Formats: sequence, structure tokens, C-alpha cells
Amino acid sequence: MNQIKRELRFNRFYYKTITFARDKVDTDVQTTSIENLSNEMFYEIFDYLDGCDVYHAFLNLNQRFQQLVKSSSYLLKIKFHFRLSKKQHMNKWKQFILLNKPQIFSIYVCLPFRMNQLCTEFTINSTFSRLESLVLQKIHSDQIISLLIELPCLPRLFSLTIDLSDHLEDLTNIYRIVFTLPLLKYFKFTKRCGDTSTSLSPPIHKQFSTIEYMDIYHFCTFEQL
Repeated sequence: MNQIKRELRFNRFYYKTITFARDKVDTDVQTTSIENLSNEMFYEIFDYLDGCDVYHAFLNLNQRFQQLVKSSSYLLKIKFHFRLSKKQHMNKWKQFILLNKPQIFSIYVCLPFRMNQLCTEFTINSTFSRLESLVLQKIHSDQIISLLIELPCLPRLFSLTIDLSDHLEDLTNIYRIVFTLPLLKYFKFTKRCGDTSTSLSPPIHKQFSTIEYMDIYHFCTFEQL
């Protein structure tokens, strides 16, 4: 239904009548103008784009787009690969995140080992009041606990994906923190290196988790499960 609705919206035509004074005979020409698109249509287009790109491309275009981008109705989807970025670019990205926390809906971050110092400078906490999805790719095991420990205070985190880049012998603490997340529905955990010791028991006896879908991509015995 949403797909059909979206196609119908994009098939609409927006016309503006223009009269060319230089012609002896006035001619009405129907042309499409982007300014005639509704705010709702722009938000739907922005939904397919990276939030950082939308912000930098449209914020200073004119007053209308500035209001659109800064509106609380627009939620930002952020995707960033640090391996492709210079230090100056990373600093701009961190500043952008800090200035737009209340609008951020999802964050996807790829963190190669050499860039994991970002975790010590950047904390995801309750100030990200509308964050619903978090993906941490290639994160180092030394940094994962310090990031996870702040997540239970997030009021709307429904999806969490973790991809460890190195070996961690015991995964129990990771699972125990994840099971305390109050609204989490989906959890995917990938560890690429070596066998592990894992307990999937919740930290408190008879505690129930809200997780409905859990993907485990690491070694786990039946007894541990």
C-alpha cells in the first residue's frame, strides 16, 4: 500500500503557467517547478538520502528549505564510513551529530580499528531522544562496553546491530547489557574471530527481554544458548 501511495505521489504533475512577452502571440507553457512540491513530498524524498547530505545541500539554499531541514518533523538518517574520510571531515561529522541530536532517527557508523578513538569522544546517550536504530560496524572490543552502557537510557531504541572487528573471548557482558534495553525489538550480533564463552542468560533471574528478532553470527553451543 505504501509503495502504491508513493508511486501515485511521484506521478503527479505540478504546473505553472508562464507567458513569454517576446512572442507576438501569447503562449501558455506548462512547466514543472520544484518549488511547487509540498513539504510532505520533500520529506519523502529526503527519506531516501543521507541526513548529512540533505543538511549540507539544502540548509542554506533558501528560507523554505532551511525551515524544512531544521523542522522537528524531519528525522535524520545518518550513515558514515570513517575509512573514507579525512580527520577534518570526521570533525565536521561529529559537530553535525552534536548539533542535531534531537532530529536523528538512525545512525550507521563504520569504525575501522585506527578510528576507534571516536568512541571516547562521542557518547550516545539520552540526549538522542528520537534515535530508533543504531548500527556499529567494525567496532573494536575495547570500545563496545563503554558505548553499550549508555544505551538503556535511550527512550526509543528499537533496533541494534553490532559487528565486532576483533576477538573477544567472553560475550556475556554484551548480552547482559543488551537484554536490559527497555524497548529493543531487533538485535543482530556478529563476531568474526575465534571461539567464545557466552551466556545468554538475562542479568536478573526471571527478567524478560523485549527482543522479538535476534540474529547471532558467532560460535555458540546449544548449552550456552
